[in-house]
Amino acid sequence: MKSFLMILALIFSSSVFCAEIKIYEAEAWRHDTAFGEFEFNAELGRAWVGLTMNDRYSNAENSSTEYVRVNVPGLSFDSTLNAAVLDINGQIIECAIVKQRGVLVFRHKYLKNTNCSFTSRVVRKMVDDGFEIKKVEFLQVFLVTKD
Repeated sequence: MKSFLMILALIFSSSVFCAEIKIYEAEAWRHDTAFGEFEFNAELGRAWVGLTMNDRYSNAENSSTEYVRVNVPGLSFDSTLNAAVLDINGQIIECAIVKQRGVLVFRHKYLKNTNCSFTSRVVRKMVDDGFEIKKVEFLQVFLVTKD
């Protein structure tokens, strides 16, 4: 029994911390999918998430998108690592590193995801507006750290 507990302790202590953090929630009547990317300001040491939400009914002629910047608690830009890092209860996770793309004057820097990704889902919740209880769809976006 002691050896079994020791093996379990070793497995859990050597595993990488994995988390799913809800970073955004809004009614989903128009925005049903979301695409997230890390953005940064190196001079201020700040990083955030840029979300682009798309309407499930949009097409080439009628496109409906919305862009939102989301400040994630614990997310910052580390200029020594040249990366966006996430601090979860004292554990630092490198979420994205700085890369360059383009040529000559069109060259620009962006953050490429490394140990973090984004996922979104639409959930139904019961909402009481004071008059009646309705089923309302919400778009939730999560930042997921890889294990």
